[in-house]
Amino acid sequence: MDKERQKKIFLMRVGVMVVAALVLIFWIFNLKNIWHPTAVSSNEEDLTWLEFREELEKTTEEIESKLGAFKDGADEVDNTIVESGEDSLPDNDLIIDIIEKTKENSIDKVKDCPEYINCMPTIGEESRPCVIPPGCEDITIIAY
Repeated sequence: MDKERQKKIFLMRVGVMVVAALVLIFWIFNLKNIWHPTAVSSNEEDLTWLEFREELEKTTEEIESKLGAFKDGADEVDNTIVESGEDSLPDNDLIIDIIEKTKENSIDKVKDCPEYINCMPTIGEESRPCVIPPGCEDITIIAY
């Protein structure tokens, strides 16, 4: 039994050495491509960089012209607001009416929203819908 074990160990060592030798041989054969690099023509690279540079310059010029037009338009709007003064502002009564109407609408929504929705699972019954009504997201609580 001791001889069989030594024979198995010997065969294992030989097998590992053969596999290591094969890997090393394939690696050495692939190294020959490393020593002969392929030359890339620098003219092609220069052309692509020149095209990229021209494209970038065109884009930056377009952005600058549009930004300048935007700033000019914003300055004109600011000047018209300053020149018109208080006459362009709406009445305070109109603003107060709008605020009161929005408060009334929000109070009506609060009245229509349930305080909680019971989503506890039950045995032998259909599952309950656990959907919060629209507009009640901050008010209604789901109970599990």
